[in-house]
Amino acid sequence: MKLNNNKERIAFLESYKEWELIYDLSDLGIEIYSYKLNNGTQIVAVRRYEVHEEVMYCVFNREAKDEYLNYTPINRFALGGHSKNQVIEYLKNNKEEI
Repeated sequence: MKLNNNKERIAFLESYKEWELIYDLSDLGIEIYSYKLNNGTQIVAVRRYEVHEEVMYCVFNREAKDEYLNYTPINRFALGGHSKNQVIEYLKNNKEEI
């Protein structure tokens, strides 16, 4: 599936609960979801929900064949919605198929 515009990219990111849940740290109020693109890049969404709900996103380039090791962050997690905008820009500039 191609994401043709920012509305579709935002909808994809906001559907992170449909991605693979790779860590559930319910004692800390944290869930970590992952989605792997066809080129091996991994998008990670970290949901914090203990005090108030907040989701941060990051994109990782895969550098090795290890499943979740040896990924280099393309962007750092940023608070206040900036990380979401950075991932949208990544998806827009790289025209990745989902």
